[in-house]
Amino acid sequence: MSQPQVDVHALRPDQLLGTIRGLVINRFTANDGINLNSGASNCVIEGNFIGTSSDGASALANLSHGVLITSGARWNMIGGSLLSAANVIAFNGGHGVYVASGEFNSILT
Repeated sequence: MSQPQVDVHALRPDQLLGTIRGLVINRFTANDGINLNSGASNCVIEGNFIGTSSDGASALANLSHGVLITSGARWNMIGGSLLSAANVIAFNGGHGVYVASGEFNSILT
């Protein structure tokens, strides 16, 4: 199983089967905060602050979307049914969560 890769553009969990939880993801100046693309399947994104400070109150935007789902990413879940699973996604240059393509993805935040 591959681990999440952090580069200058975004957090891109290619081929990840797992959870991204409890991170503060902000100020990516070249792209999205999190990019789920063709290799991302069965990922859970929960309990994160995306485009904000660690308390969720201050704007620390990512250049584009907070979370981008694209290129056939499937079976991913953004947020969850419990309060602790909620993401705070705000202040980004694009959409909070943008689904360009993919299937069977759930957005609960």
